[in-house]
Amino acid sequence: VSVLRGAFGIRPALGGAASVGFRRAFRVGVARGVYSNEAGVGSAPIAHAGSSETDPVRQGLLGIFEVFADTMVMCSLTGLVILTSGIPVPQGGSAEAGAFLPGAAFGSVYGDTASAVFLSFAMLLFAFTSLVGWSLYGERCAAYLFGSSASVPFRIVFLALIPAGALAGVDIVWKLGECFNYLMALPNVAALMLLSGKAASMVSEYKMFEKCSRRGYNKG
Repeated sequence: VSVLRGAFGIRPALGGAASVGFRRAFRVGVARGVYSNEAGVGSAPIAHAGSSETDPVRQGLLGIFEVFADTMVMCSLTGLVILTSGIPVPQGGSAEAGAFLPGAAFGSVYGDTASAVFLSFAMLLFAFTSLVGWSLYGERCAAYLFGSSASVPFRIVFLALIPAGALAGVDIVWKLGECFNYLMALPNVAALMLLSGKAASMVSEYKMFEKCSRRGYNKG
């Protein structure tokens, strides 16, 4: 009911007629999706480069599965938890309101105390792993651009910005993050377009190899 009301109500219809609602929904949706799966930003290849897999196509398939599992499975489950909990979902709410929705949804079933403890622990793990992962990404990029001597200064700046980010408002953090993600995505998307032909050729070769391998195995 909440989804239908938000999609076909009078207010969304008026906003959609003016194309304002669609633009905002598209922008926010893409920005949150990028935060969730990092698709198109260019950060994931830094992690995939450390894999022991020698076939780039097979490693790329793992990257595609990551996006599917994170966005289509985990995000959909989170949305279903919120919608089935029966809590009111504000339309066009602020970032602060959206951040409290999962807590309110879990609290409606398990109680506010248990929900707060569980989500606090989950967010602690998520924040810690995000800090470790992005610090590695940034340090590798700084070393590539400015040499290995840039690793220590980067670590100092990174550590100094952690408390600043924790004390800043949610809206400003989201906006800064979106801005930096867009700046990362621009050269990466350009590179993807330039290398699309090479990627298609490698995928075709991989499919041909797999097809021949299966036929040879069946004959044997």
